[in-house]
Amino acid sequence: MRVGTFIAAALFSVGTALIWLDSDLATVVLAGGSSLLVMLPVSRLTMMAAHFVRLADRRFALIAILVIGLTVSGAVVGVSSAAGQ
Repeated sequence: MRVGTFIAAALFSVGTALIWLDSDLATVVLAGGSSLLVMLPVSRLTMMAAHFVRLADRRFALIAILVIGLTVSGAVVGVSSAAGQ
């Protein structure tokens, strides 16, 4: 997780530098950094859910899966509302 955060921060830095250089690539790099930063908690939740399933702890596995569902549904609503503008 720390490596992913470091990579996202590096992408933000590179994207910011590209903005100063008036590059069209800046938007893509910044979007990649944002996407990575959003996906880090989802990957952590996925690992937690798998861990709880492996331990046969159904209650915490269900909670982790519900939080993943809420996160994904929020992302879908955000993307669809942004596409409608």
